[in-house]
Amino acid sequence: MVKKILGDFELFQDKLIGKGTWGDVYHGRQFSLNRPVAIKVLKTELTTNKEFVKRFRRESEILANINDEHIVQVYSAGESNESYYFVMEYLHGQTLNKFIERGHKFTVNEVVFITNAVAHALKIAWESPAKIVHRDIKPSNIMVCYQASTVVPIADQDKMEKDADLPIDILQSRIKVMDYGLAKFTENIKDSTMSGMIVGTPKYISPEQALGHPADIRSDIYSMGLIMYELTTGTLPFKAETAMSVLRRHINEEPIQPSFYQPNILPALQAIIMKCV
Repeated sequence: MVKKILGDFELFQDKLIGKGTWGDVYHGRQFSLNRPVAIKVLKTELTTNKEFVKRFRRESEILANINDEHIVQVYSAGESNESYYFVMEYLHGQTLNKFIERGHKFTVNEVVFITNAVAHALKIAWESPAKIVHRDIKPSNIMVCYQASTVVPIADQDKMEKDADLPIDILQSRIKVMDYGLAKFTENIKDSTMSGMIVGTPKYISPEQALGHPADIRSDIYSMGLIMYELTTGTLPFKAETAMSVLRRHINEEPIQPSFYQPNILPALQAIIMKCV
């Protein structure tokens, strides 16, 4: 195992968890508390850009001041040998996207359970002093975690990876929103994205983001509505062969009612989904 020491933490360089917008996330361990952590490191090619470094630090600072059960928790941040990093709780579970890829058939209760958690996270972020807009809400940024009581604390990274494939009861899980790399922080700071720049993931992007316009909480609600749509029907309302074609559909078209794909959908659930989008 290739390790890198970052103060009170060791980073396992051959244990990549995922790639974020600004940096890569690795498995790690905190020495003092002997607990597993996730360490996000700013991409090397961005370390010479002062604006990216400033934004990366700001992301960790703002998130560290939000303590909510549905938002990934930040423990620490620092710099070592020109590497900028921050340390987060290790989320023991699977992304919502994994469930979708496996063809999981979501029940109404599961859709409501997941949506309540995500909506809560969005509300807390938006009502924080920084008025955070995530801008990249999608299934791969939503984690379905094992309940803490069902997981034995371990430092064995290989065992962690094997345990991550165990079945998870969604209704007994903890839902966490993660990866705020594209988030817009409006607390007296300049947004790092230029006016007119498209920010987000085409399949789940809001019309105003697709147009390069400013985003607010309604943009995140739109993306959340598309996820609800997908969990309920097994598909998305807007599909196309190219990303630009998908963007145009978000901008110019109204979504088909979910009942077109799922005739048995509860009218109240459909009404909520259509209100979101």
